[in-house]
Amino acid sequence: AVQRTRATASRARKSNGSNPHVPTRRFQLDTFVARMARSTTAVLLGRVVAASSFVMKIECDFDLTNIYGLLPTDDPKETLENARWAIAGDIAGKGDHCACCGRWAKINAFNLTGTLLRKLILLCERSGERHRWVNTQDKKRFPGWFTHTNDHSKLAYWGLLQKDEQSGVNTKTVGRWRPTQRGLKFSRNKLQLPATAFVYDATVVGHSVKQVRAKDVKTKGYNYWEEIKMAWMAEKMKFPA
Repeated sequence: AVQRTRATASRARKSNGSNPHVPTRRFQLDTFVARMARSTTAVLLGRVVAASSFVMKIECDFDLTNIYGLLPTDDPKETLENARWAIAGDIAGKGDHCACCGRWAKINAFNLTGTLLRKLILLCERSGERHRWVNTQDKKRFPGWFTHTNDHSKLAYWGLLQKDEQSGVNTKTVGRWRPTQRGLKFSRNKLQLPATAFVYDATVVGHSVKQVRAKDVKTKGYNYWEEIKMAWMAEKMKFPA
């Protein structure tokens, strides 16, 4: 298979030698074949290399030798392990695509903001002393600034919010929610929490060292004590906050 591939590559070079649009990378095909010959899977992959003589007629911006590193080795487990190590250093930074499945992988950082705190306070008020589940999509009970986005689900990254898994709703954000005891304490400024949660694939992998209380969470135009005062007045007057 390797000899047939070289013969095909030689004919391709002769027929395309006068074509200025064919990339010079086609001359690296012999090097690629030599590397393939050293692999125990050269017989099976020889067909792939032979077919590359047609591909090399098309102008491209990659080298066929780059494909070699993406092909399986004799031990599939080693390939998966190498891919994991290769991407581990990138997902905590700018992110990268997995060499095995092509999926984008990145560790995202989420901060406790004034908007999230405001939603937590409203959820605590709607849930009440009985700790009831509340439908966050109910526009009669929640204002537009709350239902416009479903980012209240991010509060679960700090253990401040709990979702009703028995509600029959499979989406990550929509459904019935209620604050946890941690959420109640934090909304009342009685608990310190990390300022940032680091999340990969909807799983919390770590938190920041910096700790904050509810009164420390600042967003432009947001005042924690004013929000608490309005929530308390709404509860006393039985008006929606």
